[in-house]
Amino acid sequence: MSLTADRTTTHSLTKRSLATRVASLTKRALALTVATVLAMLVLTSALPPLVADQSDRAIVNAPVTLITSPIAGDVKSLTPRAGERLAANTPIAEVVNSRIDRSTLVVLEGELSDTSAKIYAIRAKIGSDDRYVAAISAVIAAMKTAVEARYAQQIAELQGEVSAASAAVQEKKSLLARQDSMVARHVASPMMAQVATEQYAGAESLEQGTEAKLEEKRAELASAHDSIFVGDDVQQVAILVQKKRDMELDSQKLAIEEDQLSAVLKTQTTLVKAERSRVATLERSTVQAPGAGEVLFVSASVDRHVNAGDTLARLVDCDESFVAGIFSYRQGVNFAPGTRVSIDRGGADIVSGSVMAVLPKTSDKVDEDYALPLPQTERRELYVLVRPDHPLRRPQSGATPSPGTAGPCDIGAWVTVSRDGGWMPSTSVFWRRAADDVQASAAWTWHGLEAASNGTWRQVEVDAPVAWQWLETASSATWHEIETDAPLAWRGLEEAAR
Repeated sequence: MSLTADRTTTHSLTKRSLATRVASLTKRALALTVATVLAMLVLTSALPPLVADQSDRAIVNAPVTLITSPIAGDVKSLTPRAGERLAANTPIAEVVNSRIDRSTLVVLEGELSDTSAKIYAIRAKIGSDDRYVAAISAVIAAMKTAVEARYAQQIAELQGEVSAASAAVQEKKSLLARQDSMVARHVASPMMAQVATEQYAGAESLEQGTEAKLEEKRAELASAHDSIFVGDDVQQVAILVQKKRDMELDSQKLAIEEDQLSAVLKTQTTLVKAERSRVATLERSTVQAPGAGEVLFVSASVDRHVNAGDTLARLVDCDESFVAGIFSYRQGVNFAPGTRVSIDRGGADIVSGSVMAVLPKTSDKVDEDYALPLPQTERRELYVLVRPDHPLRRPQSGATPSPGTAGPCDIGAWVTVSRDGGWMPSTSVFWRRAADDVQASAAWTWHGLEAASNGTWRQVEVDAPVAWQWLETASSATWHEIETDAPLAWRGLEEAAR
């Protein structure tokens, strides 16, 4: 019994020593593992962001076109849906405003009607005046003919009187010469010469008066020819002529006023047409797509009230899509415009592209031009804008991803941008690949363990009946021996106790 106890004690000490060594080795392995992980974390956190040629902080973006409502009103129809492709000038929505203000149009139409009425009244007045002037002109022409005939007759009479006066003057002149001769010969008295002289002077005066009347009538005839009537005998004709001139002057004034009102009417007509067009536009407007593109999302609905300038939908052109990636500012030289890069979309679909611009920073004003705002950068980072060789679209259902696969725009998808010829991956890509490798290894190991456990279980199922039969046999024999030896052992114990 002492030998058995010594063996038990030695075995226990050996087991304790082995457990102590295993625990020590385990602690060393854990410490080494933790140190290695910490070193890798420090290296992958500090070094890659500075020199990494790869970034998974890249998003697909595209210039956006805002489709806005030109008027305030209710949306009566809205045809496009998110993701739908539209051609240029495709009707998108119809906005109707039933509460439009027409007061300006009413005022302009009233002014246009008043101006038209004034022009009509002026034209009627001019027509009436023209008819009145024509009637007066006929009367004046008849009276002018009569006056000219009377003046011609009077001139003929005065010409006869002038001839008679001239003859009388010659007669008186001869008589005066004879009387002077007789006085000179002392045949006649000087008184007779004086009388002859006075008669001669009277005859000359009569001749001059008659000639003056003749010239006056000739002047009146010439004035009558020019429609100028002077004298009491032609006062009525003069009044009619003056009336005609006044009416003609009034007609000219009315014609000038008509021209002015016609110009005003033309302007008012243009204003009314413009106002009617404006009212028609504000009352009902059809919104069309300014260009070809894809509807990113629709921000309005049917029967919704919108104001002028409210956004109805956003339209993007997938052919103009680009990728905005974030890199360290130290990589700005390596990503100069024209640099070739590859775009990994998380599968077999890898698209090549070229750097088109490098932006040190962005602003809200710049973000308004794109479908999505550019991602937020950290300190000492910049944006690299990449133009893919093919538009980035999501493949259709059931289609194999490929660069040219037609599908909806892949706006907002996160991708990985890598510089061609680069060797340093980004931290997140490195750990993701490591996690994928570990997951794949774990899956492979798990499949192996499942296969091994399945084989072991099948072997157990085969050997279990044999082992159970052996155990039953051994237990029966052992139980028989115990039944045989138990009385003897009991007696031995009693004797030892005595």
